[in-house]
Amino acid sequence: MQTITEMLGTYAAYHRDSRNRLTHYFGIPLITMSILILLSLLRIPLGTITVTGAEILVVVIMIWYLRLDLTLELITLAFILPMLLVADNLAATQPITYVMWWFWSLFVTGWVLQFLGHVFEGRKPALVDNFLQIFSGPLFVVCELMFAFGLFSNLQSGIQQVSDRVDSEIKQAS
Repeated sequence: MQTITEMLGTYAAYHRDSRNRLTHYFGIPLITMSILILLSLLRIPLGTITVTGAEILVVVIMIWYLRLDLTLELITLAFILPMLLVADNLAATQPITYVMWWFWSLFVTGWVLQFLGHVFEGRKPALVDNFLQIFSGPLFVVCELMFAFGLFSNLQSGIQQVSDRVDSEIKQAS
């Protein structure tokens, strides 16, 4: 399994342009929320409780993030949990047409921002080379926020080193 430094360093190599990163700071939460809304429609009764597809996805991703870094996993969970609660409530209480309107609005807006960012970057999205990179996005945004506050500077330095190496490899391959 990749370390957090390798995973986010590879992701960062595809996101070196500040305008691209800025579009991702908005696009990734919008896409994340849209997916949570859609998966909240999948309701699975388990005895006296009901579990949603969104809850299952969040648990799986949080376990993956936990294996990378406990502190960052908890910080990411603090951002995703309110989104999950809103998505679950929306799916449970609103008509399907309203829920799907929110899904499509957020999903399309988020992806437009993502692709606009990659136009600025002049490079294809990371998920084109490795689809699992799509799950790195929320953690990347949280790390960038932490770095902006001067936190996790050792991780930031390690990510930058990996990003520089991967960027060089990408340029040599093209």
